Amino acid sequence: IVNSERPYIVANYSSWETQNSLSITFNDGNLYTLNGMYVTNSPYPYYTNIAGDDFANGLTNEGDYFKVIAYGVKADNSVETAEFMLAEFKNGSLQQVTEWTWWDLSSLGTIKEIYFTMESSDTGQWGMNTPAYFCIDRIMASNPVESGIEESVINSNTTDIYYSANNIYVTTASATVVKVYSVNGCCNECINEF
Repeated sequence: IVNSERPYIVANYSSWETQNSLSITFNDGNLYTLNGMYVTNSPYPYYTNIAGDDFANGLTNEGDYFKVIAYGVKADNSVETAEFMLAEFKNGSLQQVTEWTWWDLSSLGTIKEIYFTMESSDTGQWGMNTPAYFCIDRIMASNPVESGIEESVINSNTTDIYYSANNIYVTTASATVVKVYSVNGCCNECINEF
């Protein structure tokens, strides 16, 4: 995934700033579906989770965890969330993400912004003690374009549509108006008189 020609992002969450301190906004005014991205641990929290440091304890007890949470903000400002566990102590051992792993974010739906927070079981009076870093690569999003064309229900028993020699052919069982739209929304209207 990562190579010398294409760097990756090291994300740092700050609980001292606003909740959107670590965010991606689409500044072209369009809404997007964030399909997902590759994520992994950053070395700083990875090694701290094992042995601790001057500020943080290691994740050494059953149920200890370290995760990132994605918040997809929709056009009406409602929010959907998705979580990704970076490290978890379970079944007597610490299990951490060490490879680039696909995080499917399509469940967030069509959004105008995404922001991230992080959580850890190792917290103190000033918030999370675990270093708040993770790595991101290959963010993939799509822009679902709404055509504004009303959906039509075609009875497949009485209608045939086919393409041949750069023409679209439509046959129906009765006289009807057929509208054929191109990808960019252009319409050709034909009257089928059978």
